[in-house]
Amino acid sequence: MALKHEFFSTVIEPDESIGLYVSKLSRIIEQLREASHPVEDMDQCFQLLRYLPTEYENIVQTVYRWENRNFKFPKVLDEILAEEAILRQRKDDQVAVSMVSKAKPDLERSHISRSSRSSSKKNKFKSGHSKKPSRKKSPRTLFRIVTQAPN
Repeated sequence: MALKHEFFSTVIEPDESIGLYVSKLSRIIEQLREASHPVEDMDQCFQLLRYLPTEYENIVQTVYRWENRNFKFPKVLDEILAEEAILRQRKDDQVAVSMVSKAKPDLERSHISRSSRSSSKKNKFKSGHSKKPSRKKSPRTLFRIVTQAPN
C-alpha cells in the first residue's frame, strides 16, 4: 500500500521536465505491477495530468474532453510532451526577442520603421490617371465660404 500512496502523491517539481516526472511515475507503476497491484491506465493518465503546472491548463482541459477510448497513458503523454516542447519554444523565443530589443539602442530602433516619402507624389488610380490628393475642408470652412458675400 505504501507504493500506491507514493504513486498518488508523486508531484511534478517546479522546473522539472515532463520526462523526469513521467520516469518517476513509470518506476512506481512498474513496481506496483511487479507486486501484483497494477495501476489502471485511466489512473495513470489522471496522475500524469493532476499536478501539472498552470501553463499546461489548456491542454489538460482538452485531454479531459477526449473519449474514453483515446484516454490512454501513451497518447496523453505524447500530448503533454508536445505541449512542453511548445511552451519551451515560446519561452526561448521570448528570451531571444527581449535580448535583441535590449541590444538595439533607441535611436537605431526609432528610424527603422520610418521611410522618407515625397510630398509631391501623385496618386495613381486603376484607370491610370493621376490625381493630386485633395484636402477635405471642415464644415466650418464651407459655411464661411457659403455665407460670405461675393466681392
